Amino acid sequence: MIEVENLSFGYSRKKFLKNICVKISPGEIISLVGANGCGKSTLLKCICGLLRTSKSISLNGKYIEEYSLKQRAKIISFLPQLVEKINSISVYELIMLGAKSSSKTGWFISEEDLSRVENIMTYMNLQHLRQKPVENISGGEKQRALIATILAQNAPVIILDEPVTYMDMQNQYNLLDVIKSLQKDYDKTVVSVFHDVNHAMEISDKIIMMKEGEILYAGNPDDIINEKNIFDVFEMKVHICRLHKFLRPVLPSAKPQNTSRQEEIEYRH
Repeated sequence: MIEVENLSFGYSRKKFLKNICVKISPGEIISLVGANGCGKSTLLKCICGLLRTSKSISLNGKYIEEYSLKQRAKIISFLPQLVEKINSISVYELIMLGAKSSSKTGWFISEEDLSRVENIMTYMNLQHLRQKPVENISGGEKQRALIATILAQNAPVIILDEPVTYMDMQNQYNLLDVIKSLQKDYDKTVVSVFHDVNHAMEISDKIIMMKEGEILYAGNPDDIINEKNIFDVFEMKVHICRLHKFLRPVLPSAKPQNTSRQEEIEYRH
């Protein structure tokens, strides 16, 4: 269980997060959506313990500040939005680093660790790339390798900051399938940031909609993804489509027509 209570975070007089309250139960897939700069990535970093939060966040009933870095790594694995360029290392060696970071025997790799890495590489369809340098694989392959690395870390909670950014459509939806399967096959709790609301609706048990450092709406995607809430969060007039072939509503990406201020007020209410 991850619990965030009355979290406010900022530098000097500027607040990036304001009175955030979130409960994340084991095995949930939770997605954060909202406009650029609304505090999504900052919230993820706070949950990971990368930013000091003055005892506002607890993991399994214990404040995150009370865990050492190694202890946190055994509970939470984090894939940031931007990963530094990785050179002179193979896909297999990259994934092995994840296993080493959480190995019970320090940096010595046990048979259990080796077996886990092999299973993960097969699961993520990376066996054919095992000896290939990371800098020579495609963006989609690299993202799969990075997710395999945090899987090798073997933490129960996985946090992903914009995992499908810069990927083509096919790779985006392949990766969404992988994220969903982490819940089913590995019993992982997954917290992600998405720009595309459709991606969040595709995989999430719960969606958190943020604006200007605050949570405006949170709940089941079918309950909170509607025209009014999208307008409140993104200030865009949209129409939610419900098609028989789709399990969940679809938010078209077409540019909305210009509306007058009066029309926006009427639409909002």
